[in-house]
Amino acid sequence: MIYFKYLRWKNFLSTGNVFTEVKLDSCKTTLIIGENGAGKSTILDALSFSLYGKPFRKINKKQLVNSINSKEAEVHVEFSISKDNYKIVRHINKYGTSRFEVYRDNELINQDAAAKDYQEMLEKNILKLNHKSFSQIVVLGSSTFVPFMQLPSQHRREVIEDLLDIQIFSTMNTLLKEKALKNRSGIIDVDHKIDLAEQKIEMQESHINDLKNNTEKRINESKIKIAKAETDKKQYVDNAEELQRQVEALQQTKHDIVKVKEKKKKLEHFEYKLQDKISKLEEDIEFYRDHDDCPTCKQNIEESFKCDIVDKK
Repeated sequence: MIYFKYLRWKNFLSTGNVFTEVKLDSCKTTLIIGENGAGKSTILDALSFSLYGKPFRKINKKQLVNSINSKEAEVHVEFSISKDNYKIVRHINKYGTSRFEVYRDNELINQDAAAKDYQEMLEKNILKLNHKSFSQIVVLGSSTFVPFMQLPSQHRREVIEDLLDIQIFSTMNTLLKEKALKNRSGIIDVDHKIDLAEQKIEMQESHINDLKNNTEKRINESKIKIAKAETDKKQYVDNAEELQRQVEALQQTKHDIVKVKEKKKKLEHFEYKLQDKISKLEEDIEFYRDHDDCPTCKQNIEESFKCDIVDKK
């Protein structure tokens, strides 16, 4: 509970360079009456300005300074909360520049670098009431008062939170919304990563199947080539034997030199083919003897398979 003790001001609105003071703790109830223009609203503006740095009525802050002498306006208010006594002193010049000090038990409370932070400390830690709630609960002016139910939902919530001191729930709600937003974003990222992982798995499986199919295809092609090579080898051997018999026959019959030369040329051609085939077979034999892994598919070649291939070649 806030108990106001006094309110004083000078050079404020239409008042001069002498302090005007209103005692607010002389009686339990203080009634101020007067004609229009007597200064009743000035009291409300002074109280609002001293606590919140802004007038109660909708006027410019520069208009708070006495327009006749243009001297710096000054407002003091003293009040108590529980066992602590507080005093607030505010100044404002004709340029709209203001400064203020907050005292607790006649000791100045350390001021923040920014006046905005100092004001926030006053409202949250001492008054525990913002200006909107102040104008709806403490001070009710006929010109500016808006019924509670006609206030925007945000302002209604602020008033209720100030009354019940439950601002913590709005803070918790804001933090939970931020956390929920981060969680939703995290879920989207995780789902994206899962999709990427599934695509990678599918691609790897497809690649593995392709490798298996290609390996089997190459094995079958190699087997066909080996069988053909064996057939060609047998044929070449048979041809060689036949040619050898022909050579022997030609050596016995040297009557036709031209025919002998032609047959010799054929024999040399067949011999070249045989040597070439033998060289290829020997290279294959040497490859299987010197290599344990297939250079194409990088798979291991079994020893029994190598022995069979070498024996066949």
